[in-house]
Formats: sequence, structure tokens, C-alpha cells
Amino acid sequence: MLALPFLLQTVTIVSLVGFLSHRTGQEAVSKFAEDAVQESANLVEAKLDKQLEAAHHINELNIALVRLGQIDLQDTAQIEQSLLAEIQENLTISAVLYGNLQGTFRGFYRTPEVNHFEVGIADPEQPDRIDFYTVDETANRIPNTTSQQPLSIKERPWYVAAMANGHEGWTSVVQSEKPASLVINAYKPIHADPEHNQVNPKVLGVFAVSLDLTRLDNFLAELETSHDAIVFITEPDGSLIATSTTDEPFYRSGTQGSQSLTRMAASNSPNPTIAKIGATLYEKQVDAEAESLQVKVDDEKYFVHHRLYQDLHGLEWRLTTAVPNSHFVGYIEANFQRTLLICLLVLLGDLAFLFWITHWIANPIMRLHHGAQQLASGKFEPLPDTHSSQELQGLTTAFNEMAQKVQLSMTTMRSLMKKLFESEARISKFLDALPVGIVLHDSDGKAFYLNQVAQELLHIDKFWELNEQNLAQRYGAYQVDSDELYPAEKMPSVLALQGKSVIIEDLELRRQGQNIAVQVQGTPIWDEAQQVAYAIVVFQDVTLRKQAEKVVSDYNRNLELRVWERTLALEREIQERQRMENQLRESQTTQAAILAAIPDLLIRLSSSGIRLSLLSEGVVQSLEGQNTDGQESMYDVLPYDLAELRMQYVQQALATDQRQVYEHTININGKIHHEETRIVKLSESEVLVMVRDITDRKHTEMQLQKANAKLAQLALTDGLTQVSNRRCFDEFLGKQWWRLQVNQQPISMILLDIDYFKRFNDTYGHRAGDDCLQRVAQQLQFVAPNPNYLIARYGGEEFALVLPQTDVTTAVRLAQQIHAAIRTLAIPHTAAPLQVVSVSMGISAIMPTPAIAPETFIEQADQALYIAKQSGRDSYSVYTAAWEAGLSKTQPQEEARQNRE
Repeated sequence: MLALPFLLQTVTIVSLVGFLSHRTGQEAVSKFAEDAVQESANLVEAKLDKQLEAAHHINELNIALVRLGQIDLQDTAQIEQSLLAEIQENLTISAVLYGNLQGTFRGFYRTPEVNHFEVGIADPEQPDRIDFYTVDETANRIPNTTSQQPLSIKERPWYVAAMANGHEGWTSVVQSEKPASLVINAYKPIHADPEHNQVNPKVLGVFAVSLDLTRLDNFLAELETSHDAIVFITEPDGSLIATSTTDEPFYRSGTQGSQSLTRMAASNSPNPTIAKIGATLYEKQVDAEAESLQVKVDDEKYFVHHRLYQDLHGLEWRLTTAVPNSHFVGYIEANFQRTLLICLLVLLGDLAFLFWITHWIANPIMRLHHGAQQLASGKFEPLPDTHSSQELQGLTTAFNEMAQKVQLSMTTMRSLMKKLFESEARISKFLDALPVGIVLHDSDGKAFYLNQVAQELLHIDKFWELNEQNLAQRYGAYQVDSDELYPAEKMPSVLALQGKSVIIEDLELRRQGQNIAVQVQGTPIWDEAQQVAYAIVVFQDVTLRKQAEKVVSDYNRNLELRVWERTLALEREIQERQRMENQLRESQTTQAAILAAIPDLLIRLSSSGIRLSLLSEGVVQSLEGQNTDGQESMYDVLPYDLAELRMQYVQQALATDQRQVYEHTININGKIHHEETRIVKLSESEVLVMVRDITDRKHTEMQLQKANAKLAQLALTDGLTQVSNRRCFDEFLGKQWWRLQVNQQPISMILLDIDYFKRFNDTYGHRAGDDCLQRVAQQLQFVAPNPNYLIARYGGEEFALVLPQTDVTTAVRLAQQIHAAIRTLAIPHTAAPLQVVSVSMGISAIMPTPAIAPETFIEQADQALYIAKQSGRDSYSVYTAAWEAGLSKTQPQEEARQNRE
């Protein structure tokens, strides 16, 4: 029995440690797994956004080239060249297509052969037939690779969807015949009215880009997610689109030359993991924006994250990511097994030691227990003191000695108890004989004794029912001259038990219509530990004494009242005189202290300009405080112009009763001082003039203005190139836009970008790149020195020139000068085709109106810059709308072409 508590404690602690270790490991794995799965899903979604958006970007670029005149829809050769360039530059797309209402079709398809493409051609003469040719990267046909196919372009899904919707979007997943695969098409119609202002906008044609879902499988498989993660994409109905596994998301049927593909649901996937997860999602009808769950496949548990994937063009897929539980918990299971083994070893060792120590000490302790029972019954026999343990032997010896002393003490105690009972009886008789009431309270506040007088005075015989809570009510104790019971916290017994000796005389007892005034004294009784053990409360009837005291008090009060009335008048007169004398002294002292503390020059001045007195010289170095003898005129002390100015403000202060303040400068001993003068009216013919030296303040203000101007300049300057920064660009354009809009004057902008600047940094280093930016900025300042122009660093390697009151012709001429100046720098650039640093520029000119925002103006220049870069760089391009306002429509294109040549 002695070992049982220790045994239970040891088993409980070891079991709890093992359980908490296992439970903590499981919670950590679940949290880590959910975070890892969501992180993988975020990575897949970000990569998917980038790849899918590329298709719509190609369509938008083609339409932008059409708007800018770079692609002529009537020139099919030009369309073929542009489509071939797009499919060569974008390796992620499988086809790029164009078709129009007349039946013209051009489409380039990617083939398995490297640098070979298949082109599909249909013309209005035979709109229901498409001829296919295999071409190389320069559009040269490969012999013996021609085929025909009876197919109308107007029946293609991307063409039908574009004509029906009238805006860009995605087709549903369809089968592509060349080669047999599942594809999805991004389409965008070409409107005759680019602003869509017509009620029924006319569609000139459709651009489309095809994405092969087989390539999407490869894309998912190559993503850098967890090694064991499985990713698959489905449509809202559960049909598979792509997976990160090697299994195809569709069924194949037919021959090699003519295959048919059938869509496959995720729950029917040959991959058991995808099939199980797909079936679980279908059963639970999971269609929320994002949801995490766990799915068990065979003996493996998977952490699954399922979310809705949408883009800006109407595409709506479901993205599912799964990671097996074994990917996370292997090392934790091994750690738990080690922890469990260690706990078992510790438990076994502890149990063995516990049984040994219990056997060693249990027998002596049992003998001590038996001896204690005998001692309690009065039949004690000494215990043997031979033990293997020195401590237990000493304990037995001490127990025998204690038992002998206990027996002796019990005998003595019986004798003392007898004498105590006899003493209590005598004390009780003495207390009953006293003429005052006595109540004894124990440390808990209960009354355990009342003498005879206290029982009669309080009308209480069952004193054992009294306690702190009902003392006032049982006593009938009230506050003097009130109907409220005496507060329990102020009762003498309560205060005495708190260690306070108190005497109260504001308590009276009320019995059967009679009020008895009593004096009550509470005294604490302390024990040997200096703790309050008892409280003694003594009552005494003082009704007669209170009545006598009241009579004496009333007489003394009347006498004091008559004496007080006789002396009151005299005291008031003396106090009033003393108050007036004190106020006079305090006023004089205060006035002197104020004048001594004021740093200003104080002068009393008459209305005619005569100095009446000098109140304070302060710390002002002034001509007015140098001579204090006699009354002088301001015209004798100050220069005439300052005296005249002083008199003007004096007359104004006297006329308006308002304080006058002005500042002026004065030459004192060859040094210029700044002074501030304040003039206050004192009477109809007298004013107070206060002069303060503000020279230091003026110097500080001028320094602060210079510092603020410097800070403002730094805030608007690019630290590297020392031209204006982007913030200065925004502020300058906003101000000029408003001003030129009011004045009906044009504004132009040149947006400049250094060609292949990233390659320059990679080749020569960032320090050389900074030097290149500085030299380009200096050349821009040299070519465009007009102070009305603004040259700003717009971005990393981009500069912007804002040209107020400048038309497009002048802007083009300046761009040509900039182009020649940059080329003359001849900054080496071996990573660029020209071997030297060159620039591309976009030009835009506009007449500001309230309907056009400055941001639109910037976007026009940016679009022109983009065209210049797409056209081979080292050139400039002009936004078409700007030429419509100034020059002919073909002139900027011809000049840009000549400049590139």
C-alpha cells in the first residue's frame, strides 16, 4: 500500500508524456500538411495564370498592331508573317489563328518536328476547304507535305463564340485533329469601331490562340511542388482537363491516322489517387471557393486542397492539390517509437527501485504505526531500536522518548484542567458582580460570554446566537439622534478583533420606547503569537451624564455666540485692512518682477511722441534705451523714417483702441538689427511701446527657408541621374495639363527606354549600368535645354520628356536629335545587335481636354514605345491619334521605317 501512490504517479506521468508526444506530433503534421498543400496550390495557380494569360496577350497584341497599321487585314502575307512570328516566340501555345467574315483563314500549328510548323489556308474563293502545308521557320514549304480538308472556318468553335459574344473569351474544351489532342481556344474579335460606340458593332475578323491540354499536363508535371504531390484540374462537371501524372485525362479510340478522344471524369481516372479524390469531391458536392479535406486511398491518407480557379476572361476550372500523409509523418512516427521505448525503460527501472525501497522502509514504519496506536490508547510499550537504517533507528529512539513525555504531559494536563475549571467559576462570579456589562467574543466574532448586567442591559439571555452580522439588530443599537442601526463595521467588538482599542459614545440602546445612552469600550486580547484571540466589550449606562453635558453645552454655546458677535465686526475691519495692505505689496512686488523678467524694451510714450518714462530696458540693444535722462522726442532718438513710422502706429492705436504690431530694421553700431514693436493704448494721450529684438529669429527663419527649399529640390530629383524623379514628373504633368487645357495649347511626350539594358547590366555590372544611365541623362539635358521642358527618370531604364506647348512635329524632330545624340555616345554594348547602346522611343501629342485624363496621355506614349520595341528597337514610333491632329497618317510610319533602316 505504501508503494501504490508512487506507482500510480509514475505510470500516469510516463503515460501522459507518451500520449502528449504522439498528440503533438499529429497536430504538427496536420498543420504543416495543410500549409504545404495550400502553398503548392498557390504556386500552381500563379504559374497557371501566367501561362493562360499569355494566349489573350497575343490576341491583344495582334489587334493593337491592326489598330496602329502594322498589320493590314487585306494583306494575307502580312498576316501570315505576324502569326508565324507569334508561334515562334511563344513556345507554350499550340496554334495561332485568324479568320474573317469573307471566309479567309490563316492558322499556324506547332508540329512534333523542331522548327517545323503546319499552316492552314482558306480563301474566299473556296471557304469550305482548308489547305494544310508544312513550313520551316522562314515560312518555306516542305515538299510532299500538302493536304486538304473539307472544313468551313465559320463552323470553328472559336469563330462561332467570338461572333456570338462580341468580346474576348475562352471556348470549351474541344478536340484538335492536327494532331489528335484536346485544346482550348482563347479568342478576341476585331471590331470596326474600337471604342464599341456603335449600337451593333461590326466585326472585321477574329484572332484566336490554341492551347494543347497535353502541354498543360507537362506543365503541371514540371512544377516545383512537393515531390509526392498530385495536381489535377477539372471542369465544373468533374471532367479532367490536365494532371501532373503520366496518365492521360481522356480515352483514345480509332486508328493512328484518325483518332477520337473521349473526355474522362476525375472519378474514372486510371490513377487510383485521382479517382478516389474525384469521387469524394463528387459525393460531398464540394464547390466552394476553397476547401481542405483528407481522403484515404488504400492505406494512405492524403491532405487535399480544392479551390475554384477563375480568370478575367470567363474561364472557370477546379484546381485540386493532394499530398500524401507519409510525406510528412515518417520521421515523427520513428521519433514516437523511440519516445515510447524510452518511457517503458524508465517505467520498468522506476518500478524495480520503488519495490526495493518500499520493502526496506515499510517494516520499521509499520512498527512505528503500531506503537502510535498503543500510545493513543494509553498502553504504550517501548519499541526495539535495532534497524539497518541509521535514520529509522534514530526515529524509533525519538518516538520512545516522545511517548514517555506524552504520558507525563497527559498527567500534568489533567491536574491543570481541574484547576482551570475552578478558576473559571471564580472569575464568572467576579464578572457578574461588576456594575458594568461585559461581553466576550472569540476570534470568529461569536459572543461566548455575557455577565449578568450585560444580559439585563441588552435583554439577551441566549448569547451564543450573537455574531458580527446581527450584533446591532439583537442589541437594538442605533446611532445617536437617528433611526439607523449602528454600522456593523464600527461595532467595538469588530474593531477590537481587528487589533484596535476603541471607546465610542455615539451609540444608544432602544428598548420598549426608552433610549439608553451607553459608553462602549472594545479591547483586543492577544495570544503568544501576537494574534487577536478574544475581544472584550464593556457597556456602561451614561444617560444621566449625557443629559448634564447637554445642559452645559447649551449654556456655553449661547455665551460663545454673544462673544463671537461682539468681536466679529472688529475682526472684519482688521482683516480688510490687512488684505488691502497685502494686495498693495504683492502688486508692487509682482510688477517689479514682471518688468525685470520681460526681455523687451518698455517705454511710456505720449501722443506727440515724447518719451514719458523708461519702464524696462530688457535685453534689447536699441538707440531708445541709451539715454534715460529727461523727456526726449522720438525724432531726437530714432532715424526720421523710423520715428515717422512709430508715430503713425501710435496715432492708429489711440484712434482704434487696438494693439498695433509691426517689424522694422535698424542700424546700431554698424550692425543691422531686426526689431518687432507693439503699441498698446494706456489712456487718451498715452501709449505703451514694447520693442523686441528678433534678429536671431529672422536669421533662423531664413536658414529654415533655405533648408526647406533644398529638401524640396532633393525630394523631386533622382539621386543617380540628377534629373527629375517620378514624383516630380507626376506633379509637373498635372499642373501643365490643367494650364494647357485652360489655354487650349498642345502638349507632347517622349517616353524613352534603353534597349537591352538588362543584358548590359549582366555583361558589365550594375556600376557600369549606373554610369550608362547618368551619361544618357546628361545627353538628354544637352539635347533638350528648354527650361519649359521636363526631363525625368520614369523607371529603371526609362526616361520621360514632357514638352508643354509643343506639337507632334516638334516632338518628332526632338526625338530624332535624341536618337542621334545617344548613338554618338557610342557606349559599348556587346550583348546588343548594334554592339553599342541604343534607345527606343514612343511619342504622343494631344490637346488636353476635361474628358481626357493625363493617364491616357501616358498610356498612348507607352503603347507607341511598345510598338517601337516590337519593331526591332533602336527606333521611335508615334501614337496614331497624335498624327491625325498634326501630320498625315503614313508619315510617322514611313519615318520610323527609315530610321530603323
